[in-house]
Amino acid sequence: FFKYVPKTLLPVYRDVVVPLANVLTPNAFELGELVGFTIFNEKDCIRGMDAIHRMGVETVVVTSGVEESQTPDTLCCYASKKDASEITRRYRFRFPRIPGQFVGTGDVFDSLLIAWLDHCKNDVCDAVGHVLGSMQGLLRKTSHYAQDLNKQTIFEVLMIKYENLTVLTDYIRVRIRTPLNHSDQMGLARVALPWRAIF
Repeated sequence: FFKYVPKTLLPVYRDVVVPLANVLTPNAFELGELVGFTIFNEKDCIRGMDAIHRMGVETVVVTSGVEESQTPDTLCCYASKKDASEITRRYRFRFPRIPGQFVGTGDVFDSLLIAWLDHCKNDVCDAVGHVLGSMQGLLRKTSHYAQDLNKQTIFEVLMIKYENLTVLTDYIRVRIRTPLNHSDQMGLARVALPWRAIF
């Protein structure tokens, strides 16, 4: 975070910029910096998202980095939406970890999220599910491309080229619990997630 934003500007982001946002998409580290405590587990994440809601942000999506929720094979994304009647709905999404280091995933995630929120009429659960499916397809293609180049050390750069239009249709298993603080039952959803991406 501080590689791109000087720490001296953090109060400006927290106190001036964040309250103007409708949608915020921090990773766990960025969320921790904004709310003033480390986001290590799901409980911290919920507390952090609630703090962002109190700043006036309607929709919060924590894209990754909640350490205790991750495994060697899976990652977690969290979403929370507070509506006009002050009801908060929270979701956990568990999805496969794709090996490699990718550059540009945050920008792609944010762009897709805004498009899907509009398409899904602000249904954050549906929108994030579509985004994760699109990202899985895109990262798999990027990873396969890097392996085809026989790279010994894989450092995949996520690039979008304008020569070819590829339709990414991916099927992933997304674990969703709604709301996180009211039920211990997990629902397993298998969703078809088509997305058009330019390569």
